[in-house]
Amino acid sequence: MAARSTKTVVEVAWLDAAHQEDDIKEQDIPGLQPVRMVSGGLLLGDDEERITISSHVAIDRSGCSDTEVDYGGTLVIPSESVVARYALGELVVG
Repeated sequence: MAARSTKTVVEVAWLDAAHQEDDIKEQDIPGLQPVRMVSGGLLLGDDEERITISSHVAIDRSGCSDTEVDYGGTLVIPSESVVARYALGELVVG
């Protein structure tokens, strides 16, 4: 059986790139702003360059070998884009 681990559940507020698909007048360009995003999930990594979270975890105990843990919806956010992060709790995985 795979080792159990505890992961922190987080909410991360961050700024994402914005784009304008339609034609835009030059005088409107200064008004464009990054989009404020809020993402939540399991904290998988956090260092100077990035914070990595996963919004889905699947634990397969049906096989005869070790427990399989798969992470889905994994998001890597550059640290420079993070506005705030909040710990929401803990989840035992595995």
